[in-house]
Amino acid sequence: MSQFDGIKKTQTRISLKKPSFKKEKIPEKIETEENELPYSKEDVLLSWKAPEYEKYKKTNTWFFVVILVAALLILFFIFTGNFVTAITFIILAIILFYFSQKKPTMVSYALTKDGVAINKSLYLYKHLDSFWIVYEPGETKTLYIKSKKMFVPLLAIQIGNENPSQIRKILLEYLDENREDDEPLSDRIARKLRF
Repeated sequence: MSQFDGIKKTQTRISLKKPSFKKEKIPEKIETEENELPYSKEDVLLSWKAPEYEKYKKTNTWFFVVILVAALLILFFIFTGNFVTAITFIILAIILFYFSQKKPTMVSYALTKDGVAINKSLYLYKHLDSFWIVYEPGETKTLYIKSKKMFVPLLAIQIGNENPSQIRKILLEYLDENREDDEPLSDRIARKLRF
């Protein structure tokens, strides 16, 4: 006789049903000129739209030179046995061609009482260090803002048709102007290469 004799054995069946979640209807997003930025209209000191980067017209000569240089580099690396480098340059050439054909998207910029807005992102003034403007009509019209954060070191904002003096006047209330820095070397090279 065991200690379990006399105890009625029962089976318990556990039912695992999937919980039912009712789908709620989410209202569609309404985009108007007033609702493009996620802050109140009263906080916006100045806003404008500009392309995300300056698009330069590329001639047939530009494409010929780029294709020639890329082909020569790829052939050089194939003949020297550097196949990984050759493949890397093929990929880089494809990326270069893609971005040379891509049209820049329009970006909404705003200077607010709390920070600088780029589309739906707000960069607070307390996390920003300084600013400077590189303004050469016909070449570049860019506002550069240096961040205190390591992961967002420099913001490049296209001024478009906005008045740079007005942008400078507003930013001087919140940030120091850096008169020593100039256009970053990578931007300068890209501009000279008409990329």
